[in-house]
Amino acid sequence: MNWQPMSGIRSGRSPACRSLQGFTLVELLVVIAIIGTLVGLLLPAVQAAREAARRMACSNNVKQLALGVLTFESTNRRLPASTGDTNFFRAFGSNTTRFWKRISWISTILPQLEEQRLYDEVVSWGAGGQNVNTTGGPYDKQPAALRCPSDRFQRPTNAIGVTNYRCNRGDVMHGYDNRVLRGPFGCVSDLYAASPGSSPDQYATIAKIIDGTSQTLMLAEAVVGDGSSSVLGGVATKSGITKPADCSGLAGSGSFTPVASGDTTSGRRWGDGADISTAFFAVLPPNSVTCFGAASIVDAALPTASSRHGRGAIVAMCDGAVTFVDDTVDSGDPNATFNNSPYNYDWKGNSQWGVWGSLGSIAGGEANTKRSP
Repeated sequence: MNWQPMSGIRSGRSPACRSLQGFTLVELLVVIAIIGTLVGLLLPAVQAAREAARRMACSNNVKQLALGVLTFESTNRRLPASTGDTNFFRAFGSNTTRFWKRISWISTILPQLEEQRLYDEVVSWGAGGQNVNTTGGPYDKQPAALRCPSDRFQRPTNAIGVTNYRCNRGDVMHGYDNRVLRGPFGCVSDLYAASPGSSPDQYATIAKIIDGTSQTLMLAEAVVGDGSSSVLGGVATKSGITKPADCSGLAGSGSFTPVASGDTTSGRRWGDGADISTAFFAVLPPNSVTCFGAASIVDAALPTASSRHGRGAIVAMCDGAVTFVDDTVDSGDPNATFNNSPYNYDWKGNSQWGVWGSLGSIAGGEANTKRSP
């Protein structure tokens, strides 16, 4: 049987088939433009979501450290010292008395952070005559709770572990070895005594925070120093610091001389009780210049709170609450001279540095004028 094509059906491809063969150049360009626009709209949202997650993780770290401090206080009836806690004087033994003096508050609360094994290593290391700046021991380890994920600083190979979290030494600049109670991590015990006392009365306690635990800073985050000339990553040198503006005035100036990126730079030793490593002063507001004076970066530093989150830093109050303080917080007149400059550690009374400074003192008497951050 011979089949004949039906009437009205023509050979060749229909217009519908031809339309499926591909896009024209104009159509491709339109599709590419649409995809590019969508990516451009979505990418900032993705980046913001990732930063929000990193910021939440950082807040959780601050919260865990604050709870560790409060747990220590509950057990010992006092707060840990920023440096040279006498728990280590007893643990190290009388033949190594010098090695306990620079042990940080972080080392002191390791058991409360579920790091008992690391704490035991710190004790063994110090009792064996090793210092906080010696590599090859417990300080090489990097507890995850000490790093803010928004700070992308990469620790050099074989370097000592770093920290993004600092204790509040108060609103009065002084050397790390000045034993005063202006901040909640102070201690009045003589750091250089042959047999220093360890009475809770010599340390800060919750009862001594008469300005109110919810109105007094406990901890703050700070960027790890990378040796750069940027305000956040650098630590500037300034001969003779007599007022906050001596440091803040270096920002954006040709006189910003950064400290080399060694392990003495800001936050580069979590086990070191020196202020530049594990403390901050509530003098300059968050994200201000960190600098040090004529003596040395260990003895005369003015470290500030800072973060990579932008516009401020995460802090913990002495009641354990965690919040964010904007870097526009009132911090008084930066051109006011430090009382008893440069080491005004014996200053009593209201803070010189506005709301930020008043949040830094435990007994400045500003309880009626403080505002929540």
